Amino acid sequence: MSAHPQLTTPPTQAKRALTVPYLVWFSAPLALTFLMMSGAAPLVSNGITWMHGAEGERIHLSAFLMTFVTALFIYSPMFTARNVAIRTVADRRSMRTFTLFYAVGSLISGTLLILVSQSDLIGHLMFGRLLGASSVAENLAREGLMAFVPIPLFVALRGLGQGCHITNGQTWYVGVGTLLRFSSMAVFVFGYAVHTELTGPVLGGLTYLTGIGAETAFVLLTLVGKRQWRTHVAGTTMDLAGYFRYAGPLMLGSLLQQLAGPVLIFMINRAHQSVENGATYNLIRDTIWIVVSMLMAVQPAVIAHATSRHNFHVVLKFAAVLLVAITAVTVLLAVTSLRELIFVRWMEVDNAAILGLTFTALFWLIPVPTITAINHLVNALHTRSGRTIWVTAGNVAGMVGLLTVALTLDLASHEGVILAVAGNAGFQLVSAVVQVIGLRRGGLRAAMNDTLLPSEHTPAASAVAPPTIQPELAVCPVTERLRP
Repeated sequence: MSAHPQLTTPPTQAKRALTVPYLVWFSAPLALTFLMMSGAAPLVSNGITWMHGAEGERIHLSAFLMTFVTALFIYSPMFTARNVAIRTVADRRSMRTFTLFYAVGSLISGTLLILVSQSDLIGHLMFGRLLGASSVAENLAREGLMAFVPIPLFVALRGLGQGCHITNGQTWYVGVGTLLRFSSMAVFVFGYAVHTELTGPVLGGLTYLTGIGAETAFVLLTLVGKRQWRTHVAGTTMDLAGYFRYAGPLMLGSLLQQLAGPVLIFMINRAHQSVENGATYNLIRDTIWIVVSMLMAVQPAVIAHATSRHNFHVVLKFAAVLLVAITAVTVLLAVTSLRELIFVRWMEVDNAAILGLTFTALFWLIPVPTITAINHLVNALHTRSGRTIWVTAGNVAGMVGLLTVALTLDLASHEGVILAVAGNAGFQLVSAVVQVIGLRRGGLRAAMNDTLLPSEHTPAASAVAPPTIQPELAVCPVTERLRP
């Protein structure tokens, strides 16, 4: 379990000390990126309700949610591309190998999307049997999947561009790309889609396709001429087998994380007042994502900059400050009139049972940012070290624990939304504990080694020094701001 790809000679930039001001400048656009991403789903939902009105919005919203969850699960392995690119892409050779590896993964994901959409046997098994959809909702949901077919490749290529910009210290390209994505989605929905007769799932799929396509084009076009694009250094490329050993466990871990969602819904359906708790969980799930989304900036910060114990301690300080701020917002949301402002006045939740469950569930969100931050931190350290099998091991353990609770305990007397919030937190906590075990068994020392991750089968890998990982950091980040 401790095996990982052989590492190269540390680059010259490894000796550079990280500073908190630079780390804030580096992470700010990433935090805003993840926050903007959390607003995409409500944007699509609003477009569907505007188009179909009160009579049709329920069936079209329900069908789109099933389409989105299914598509997200199928291409979730592509979400690993950004972090993998940070650790492996240094020049044109490594860029080509990365692209080939993820192109194969994208082809598999796209083929699965087509099969679920077009095959009556597979499609009915997924939507009719497993998700319990009506025939009308099933047909709508399966039709919408076709709009998602190109998205796995776009997500992989977007990850390549974002990873290279992050490695270069130019994270504002990532932030601007996400802003372009969100703007493109809004223009498509309200400038075009609402004036057509698209179904909810098709509208949602085309909206995501438009936004992610624009974002991908931007981060790739702005990558042209950068170091990774123009240089070629012998001995720095991880081969396809190395990518499979390194990225494969991360992909499996991403699938397991997405699988937790249906298990939580299953728990809600077995609990008390399943309909009210299910509706409440929809509200709470969006709230969780908005609250903790900025914590995802911890991962690229660790992967790109935890090159020494000093730098790791600086990253920890930054993560701690961010965590305290987000936890404070969570506490305010749970105990002050801010909850009435958001859920009563703004979202206009008028069902007393759902509103009461929502206010109760908000208290259970208070420890979630801390658990999420720990999970992001240990996951990023294993991604740095190359010991990614520990990520899979942690998520397997978390899934086993979640399934044990869901299948063996009597949940009928409990509120489903509380079970779902606690179950999600428990999944992450168990996964983090297992991954911490891996860090204590040499993982932390391996993560602090500032190196690329080439193929262990490349004879010249240990003899040729790789290019500098962060050439843009040669200037002092405090006295000279990085240009986007």
